[in-house]
Amino acid sequence: MASLPRYMRPLADREPARATPAPSAPPPAPSDERGKVGKPAHVRARYDAAGTSDENRNHWANADGMSPNAANSPAVRQILRNRSRYESQNNGYCKGLLRTRRNDVIGTGPRLQAALPDSFTYYDIDFGTLTADVPAGAASAVERKWVEWCDRIGLADKLRVLVETGDRDGETFAVMVNNPGLPADGPQLDVRLYEADQVTTPDLWWNDPLAVDGIRFDAHGNPVEYHFLRAHPGDLIGKALTYDRVPASAVFHWYDPDRPNQARGIPATTPALPLYAQIRRYTLAALTSAEVGATISGVMKTRGMSPEYQPATDANGAAPTRPRFDRVELERGALLTLPEGWEADAFDPKQPVAGYGEFKREILTESGAALNAPRNISTKSSSEYNYSSARLDHIPYRAEVAIIRDRLRRHILDRLFRAWLKEAVLIPGYLPAKVPPAALWSLSWQWDGVPSIDPVKDATADDIGLKNGTKTLSDVLADRGKSWEEHLRQKAREITLARKLEKENGLAPGTLYPLTPSTGTAPQPVEEPADAEPTAAA
Repeated sequence: MASLPRYMRPLADREPARATPAPSAPPPAPSDERGKVGKPAHVRARYDAAGTSDENRNHWANADGMSPNAANSPAVRQILRNRSRYESQNNGYCKGLLRTRRNDVIGTGPRLQAALPDSFTYYDIDFGTLTADVPAGAASAVERKWVEWCDRIGLADKLRVLVETGDRDGETFAVMVNNPGLPADGPQLDVRLYEADQVTTPDLWWNDPLAVDGIRFDAHGNPVEYHFLRAHPGDLIGKALTYDRVPASAVFHWYDPDRPNQARGIPATTPALPLYAQIRRYTLAALTSAEVGATISGVMKTRGMSPEYQPATDANGAAPTRPRFDRVELERGALLTLPEGWEADAFDPKQPVAGYGEFKREILTESGAALNAPRNISTKSSSEYNYSSARLDHIPYRAEVAIIRDRLRRHILDRLFRAWLKEAVLIPGYLPAKVPPAALWSLSWQWDGVPSIDPVKDATADDIGLKNGTKTLSDVLADRGKSWEEHLRQKAREITLARKLEKENGLAPGTLYPLTPSTGTAPQPVEEPADAEPTAAA
């Protein structure tokens, strides 16, 4: 421990820092550009954002310096979760944004692409160190068993729920459990999802430095165990506060931290919640105005106490009164007559509200920015796009999708496969013989490809990349969500069958399947129409 640098040792083992000796004489006082002595040096560096004035005092009133775990306290996270769920359940734009994002990330689910070494070395208790050859086709056989197990537990469905819940609630928890209901001829490993409400520590000591609500850490900041309530606190049945301690090795904690040492997550929709509320209020106000305009055809008003008009009075000298909402029957082809001293004006509802559509689009665009979603995903409309704008707008969104998929690989998929393989090798005859340990496997995950906006341009770019060597077949097919190995095998099967049928039916070679790829000129991309220039106002 003593050989470690001081900053890497545990706090309890660090020797006290040496005190810095005081200077023998005080330094000279700083002076400003005008030669004044004694003015503090920090006032010469000025930031507008650091100043507080009457104009910005209320805007920055809620700014604080709390730590991420103190700011994301259980009460704050519960409020944000409840409001985010409410908005998702009652706002079609919010629900559509979350659903689109989860479908783009997960799609039909990840597909395993495994590679095995030709041979591996292992230790046998009787014979010592031995070398075994991996049988041909072992990787493909394991992949098929993995797909079979994924379908049994509905892994793709659970991943979609996990991603959507993580965006809406801020975090999701998944636990690897044993499910006796699964067929006994395969692994009975299963994955169970839990909402963030159920991961908490009712008896948490507020001053425990190694614990955050629901999670306990070791001295190095690694999660050791998670605390799961045995019943959801929102259930209508009895709310027992008993909880189970689950080791961290069996738990997947899915959240996206944005501050160092942040242990719990908050909804990704948090910045958008006030904006969605503004749209709801503005929409209700516009609807109310339209309904009033459709219900009330006009208003009646008196001509006032003008000198040329004196209202009639009753026997007591009081002016007659009329009901506030009086109904005047109108007949087709008839003239309207009113009581003496009253006039009729048409009601002007000011509909449609000017700028309502643009206001709504801008607010939805800003709301989607919280999840790095482009405008046409937030608004569910691409009427303002051309092909170039759509492709450019989706570049950061696709980068976000790629990052989320990589996090899924590192935090969930690789760990889950190794846990599955650990159980699968213990089942006699389930996997091929002499399968190497999980540490020797090379794993990759194939995801659904991105639908092409302009297939001609994409095909041309792929053709150029393959010819000049900047792309491989794996790169091209990965963008389309296909395996290059399966593609070549399928192509070989098609060619073999086509040649056989051509020979049996006396057809010329190449009739059913081309002999060689086309060597003609690559198709030229369709030119996009130029963006319309704004016309000058007359």
